[in-house]
Amino acid sequence: MFNRGQAPQGRSGRRRFAIPDTPLVSAVTAAVTLALAVVLFLTAMPGEERVLYYDGERVSPSALCETPAPDGGTEMGVCAELGEWETRETGWGVVRLVIAGVLAAGAAVVIAGIPKQVAERRREELAALERLTDEDFPRT
Repeated sequence: MFNRGQAPQGRSGRRRFAIPDTPLVSAVTAAVTLALAVVLFLTAMPGEERVLYYDGERVSPSALCETPAPDGGTEMGVCAELGEWETRETGWGVVRLVIAGVLAAGAAVVIAGIPKQVAERRREELAALERLTDEDFPRT
């Protein structure tokens, strides 16, 4: 089929889109990741929610509930009109909190690597300047 170490012969004209590994790209990636972590953290915080109860059971506001009719039968009505709304405390959203922590840690790792990227880029630029010769600057 093809030899080891060689790529298969196919469409050689195909170019892959590659995002460069620069400090700016790392900073933008870290900022977006950190923003997502903050949003997840805020949604994981404890708060209050309104819950609808009818006859001691939790029901959906759009559900239909049976209620006694004046003639002795039963009638169907919208639970949002017949039930009672209660406000209850919610706790921390543990899954969202863990995901926010992992995203924040990942952003911190990326941010910590930016100074190394800057130093490496400077070293590459200095090395490129040292390799320049008079032939690189033709005099006219």
